[in-house]
Formats: sequence, structure tokens, C-alpha cells
Amino acid sequence: MGGGKRKMDKRHSTKFVFDSGNENYGITPVENAFINIYMPPANGDYVKVYLYGLKHCFSSASMPIDNELLSEELQITEGDVRKAWAYWQDQGILSVRYNDSGRAEVHYFSIPARILDNYPQPDAPANAEDTAPKNEQEAKIQEMFKIIEKMFSATLSVSTMQQLSEYLTDYHFEPETVILLTEYSLKNITAKGDHFTQSQAVRYMNKVADSWQDAGVITPEDADVYIAESRTRQRLYYGVLKAIGQNRSPMQTERETIDKWFDTYHFKPEIVKEALRRTTKPSVNYVDGILTRWHDAGMTTLDAVRQEAEDFRKNAGAKGPAQPAADADTRQREDLIDALADQDTQALWSLIDEQEELKSRDDH
Repeated sequence: MGGGKRKMDKRHSTKFVFDSGNENYGITPVENAFINIYMPPANGDYVKVYLYGLKHCFSSASMPIDNELLSEELQITEGDVRKAWAYWQDQGILSVRYNDSGRAEVHYFSIPARILDNYPQPDAPANAEDTAPKNEQEAKIQEMFKIIEKMFSATLSVSTMQQLSEYLTDYHFEPETVILLTEYSLKNITAKGDHFTQSQAVRYMNKVADSWQDAGVITPEDADVYIAESRTRQRLYYGVLKAIGQNRSPMQTERETIDKWFDTYHFKPEIVKEALRRTTKPSVNYVDGILTRWHDAGMTTLDAVRQEAEDFRKNAGAKGPAQPAADADTRQREDLIDALADQDTQALWSLIDEQEELKSRDDH
């Protein structure tokens, strides 16, 4: 037999592991070349990803982790984790490859060794296809962030990116829907002419997103329909107030009352216009009294409303000055509404119910 070195069977090789007993007692060696050369120009989140991955290289106690869990640990988006791996791979100090299951395999390189050995830094990642979006949905999400960043004309903060991600995961909006949400919100904010910060804009976006979610918005088509309906409803709010001589923004209680006319009573705009035409007092509650009576009487069309008015005129002409019971009841309702126009709506309807109960007792 020759005197050469024996070839080792890896199946029987010895594995060496240093157990520090507690991961927090361990040490992660960070090369000075990384601190002096690569860290200063890098994005802070990218540095966090690099250091956290480096710790896993040297800690046998570290639990296995994927990009999703890593994003949760570092409180950044999973998209940022992927961007960080791609960035450091571009710098030539690590390589990343994704297997068929989507798990990342990251190999860290010795920075001094690469400098001393004059390793060329690649113009593109060695496995460019591995850092590309895994599917069409991920590509849409990446494009979403780029478009929204242009809308803000500034780099998106970590908190903003987290909130945008929540619109996708918690609100179940599609990426195109989030783009529309941002565009719609920023347009409303800038229309006021006030300066706003990114965080202020996001807070407003959250309120809009809540409204969209309550309305069942998911797709961009849903958003387009909701925006169109919202603008139409806004015109109705201001139209009602203008008709009663109020040149101001509607209060929340007034919005709710007007919403009731269309969403609960299902009145068409021409019915509401007819009630406004008969209004003698500048009060949404006064108009509400008229419309509520019509609803309770089953009058849902303009013809029915006008027929009632015509019948009343005929009866009034035939019977002289005496008022029919129905008209007296109407006046009683409207007098109550007029007297209590500035009071709470719920208290108002309680009083009307009491009047109806007293009238019912008198009839019996």
C-alpha cells in the first residue's frame, strides 16, 4: 500500500459542536471589513438581516428560520428580507439560493479572504433567477411598493411598508387595490393644501381602508365602484344641506340620517328632492320626519307622494277648513320635529312613539 493520505468516508466523520448553553451567551464574530466598508452605505434593515443571518451561522442553538419568520423577528416585511439578501449577494459577500420549496440557503463568505484573493464582485447575482419574484403575485407586490414610493416621492419607512403589507394580509386587498387606496387618500389630503408627513398620510389611509373593508372592497374594481358611489353620496350630503340653506360640511349624525333615506328606506333622489321642496324649516331632522312618514305609509314613488298631496287637497276642498286625521297626524309629527330639531334623534323618535301610543288609546 502506498503512503498516501487515507480518503475519509464522510458517513463516519466526526461532527463537532460547541454548546454555549444559552444562545444569548454566545458570540457572533463580525468582521471589521464589514463594519468599515460594507455597513456604512447599506440600508439599516439590510444590515439587520445580514447580522441576524450571521448569528445563525455560528449558533448551533439557533432555531431554523425562514424569510417569513425572519421578517417577524426583525419587524420588517418579507419583501425587505428578500431585498436584503439580493443586496448582499450583489456586494459579493454572500450567496443565496432558493430551493423548490422556497426555502433560502444562504452562504456567507469571509470578507477578508475575498479581498485578499481578489475575488471579482459579480455584476449581477450568481443566481439572479433565485432572487426574482417566485410568482406573479409577488411580482405585483414588489411593483406595488415601487409605485407607492413614487407617489410619496420619498423612501417608504419601515412602518409604512408594514402597514401596506397589512392591507394585503389583514384587509385582503389586492396589490392594485392598495395602489388605488394610496392614490385616493393622497389626492384627498393634498386637495386641502396642507403639508403632511408620511405617517399622517398612513393614518388617514387606515381610516379609508377601514371604510373600504366594511364595504367589502377587495379588488381594484370594487374600489373603483366604491369611490364612484362615495363621490355620489358626498354630492347628496352637500346637496341636501344646500337645499335647506346650510352652507357647511355635514355632521356625522346628518350623514347617518341621509344614509338612512337611501340605504334603509331605499328612496330615490327625486323622492328626497320632493321632501326638500316641501320643507319650511332648515333642518335635516325636519326633512327626515317627512320622509319617515312617507316610508311608514308605504309611499315609495314620486307618483304616490304627489297623489297623496292631490287627495289631501281634494278632501280639504270638500270638507272645508277641518283637517283630515292623517293631515293632523302629519302636522303633529312635523311640529314635534321642528321643536326638537337640535336634540338627539333617538330621543325625538321616542317622543313620536309616545304621541302615537296616546293617539291609539284615544281611538280605543
